[in-house]
Amino acid sequence: MLISLHISKTAGTAFRIFLESNLGRAAAFAYAGERGARPEIRQAMELLKHGEAAQAKETIQQGGIEAIHGHVAYEFLQAFPDAATMTWLRDPVQRAVSEWLTMKRSPDPENPESVAVANGEAKFEAFLEKRRGFLSHCVGLLQDNDRPLALFAAERAAEAAEVMRRELGWRGAAPNRNRTPASAQDEAVALTKTHADSAREILGADIALHRQLLADWDSGAAAERAALALSNAPHRRAASPLRRARRAAGVARERAGRFLRRDWA
Repeated sequence: MLISLHISKTAGTAFRIFLESNLGRAAAFAYAGERGARPEIRQAMELLKHGEAAQAKETIQQGGIEAIHGHVAYEFLQAFPDAATMTWLRDPVQRAVSEWLTMKRSPDPENPESVAVANGEAKFEAFLEKRRGFLSHCVGLLQDNDRPLALFAAERAAEAAEVMRRELGWRGAAPNRNRTPASAQDEAVALTKTHADSAREILGADIALHRQLLADWDSGAAAERAALALSNAPHRRAASPLRRARRAAGVARERAGRFLRRDWA
């Protein structure tokens, strides 16, 4: 079993396409509100809410699910404590700016903060403050002294793809599409420059974590840890014609995203 935590604005949606292309129906997805969830995921999440981890595990296994990816995927560690675990990090300041701009462009009516950002009622520094230590917290959800963690960096996507190819036989390029739309590039640059000092202070712990991760990938240490963490993750299997068609559509969307400099991750 593989548990993959999707941290917002770290190319997790693009990575979902990558997972589907390599694992087919063995990959399933878990998000708050059960968005896009298979019946087995919905049933298992309900069982986990009531502390019935054994039954949740049985439900997942009966559905042939070997990998769970999403914002709340970590909850399945209750049922699969020995699962392989992984997540992606991205430059904390760029990630926060990307999240802010996404809320501003496409507000979620069910998220008061998103609506406030879109209506110009939120301040960026207050927005940053709510994300103090966010990446460190997400990593902590997966970390266990007895279980290695595959920690990938969006800026080292090619190296990540090589580890997955070598250890699991997965094919294709790992996603790294977190480009700010052309229409918002000036605002992104302005936000980053104007709030540089406060961002360094508020996101300092996450910045240090991210810098160390990049250094570990450059030294090879992170690749070694990732290989160990993925030792019991599922290997590639042949995709059905439908999955291949979905993959082709996903690739086309990826290319369009790169061409248009869209930030869909």
